Amino acid sequence: MIASGSMLGVDIPKDIDDEGSWKSENDIEPLEPTGYDEQITMYALDFEEFCWANGIKESEISKLRESIREKKEIGPAFMDVFSRLFRDFMLVGGMPEAVQTFIDTKDYALVGKVQRNLLESCYRDIDRYNRSINRVKVLDCFKNIPAQLSNSNKKFMFSRVDGGKSRNSALKYKGNMLWIEGAGYGNFVYSLNSIEKSLRGHEVRDQFKVYLSDTGMLMEMYGRQAKQDLYSGNVELNSGAIMENVVAENLMKSGFHMWYYRKNNGPGMMEIDMIIELGNDVAAIEVKSGKKRDAPSISKVDKIFRVKRRIKFERSDIYVSEDGIEHYPLFASAFVKEMEDVWDGPAF
Repeated sequence: MIASGSMLGVDIPKDIDDEGSWKSENDIEPLEPTGYDEQITMYALDFEEFCWANGIKESEISKLRESIREKKEIGPAFMDVFSRLFRDFMLVGGMPEAVQTFIDTKDYALVGKVQRNLLESCYRDIDRYNRSINRVKVLDCFKNIPAQLSNSNKKFMFSRVDGGKSRNSALKYKGNMLWIEGAGYGNFVYSLNSIEKSLRGHEVRDQFKVYLSDTGMLMEMYGRQAKQDLYSGNVELNSGAIMENVVAENLMKSGFHMWYYRKNNGPGMMEIDMIIELGNDVAAIEVKSGKKRDAPSISKVDKIFRVKRRIKFERSDIYVSEDGIEHYPLFASAFVKEMEDVWDGPAF
């Protein structure tokens, strides 16, 4: 027997107290299957699946994987094909109905209509699975995510939701953000207090960035002008929010848990966009949406922490610079597993 549902495993709180916590265990109705079951989380199409849908042959994707694995150039022809597809993936997203509409019509306006309907479905789910004032608060948080990503400091700030004081706003909304995380609407990337193994042991739970789980939906929330800019090649729009969001989406769909690191002062001052455990190594990742190649933080992170892999996703072909930083095109973020060093021990 197979059962499906968009909110399996999400708790429904009747209300949240002033401290941002559920009032009591009796006020929670868990939507959780019981018995002998296997739970599988299904995501929207990833970039590789989007390529399949657009007629890209497996042999061509295999060549791309090989180039990433061996850190060798892809070449202008492949760069052009996959860059164009990646642009469309950001505009269309991976939701099946949106992808099918694009495949059938190549009409971005019709895709936008589908995306708007999907967003309305999200809003209805928020209304259905939350009660009383939490409906409004969850919706306010969800709709505020694009604006938060457009700030140079993409850390989610509760005070930006209602304009209140930081602490008061955090107490007011933290339970609602947990609901958004549990519902799978956003990819939460938590801060680290140090870049050391194991990364989870250095996680800071009250500091995080939130990326939407589908970049196409994010583009619809940004509106037509943002879509026109992206189509025209302006990938720097919204302070690089689109590129960071799609890289986070690719990493999540590839099975990676992400963190970020930020130190605002002192000799170790730096900001690393994303940090993952890549095989047996810690990898620091920089997402460069524009043409500027300077990246002072990732250039010095290995001198302060034991970071073996430094990776930049940018508008370039594959190469390794003299300082050991690995450079990949933005769409290569969908194939990060190919970058892992071979592990000759048992599977874990």
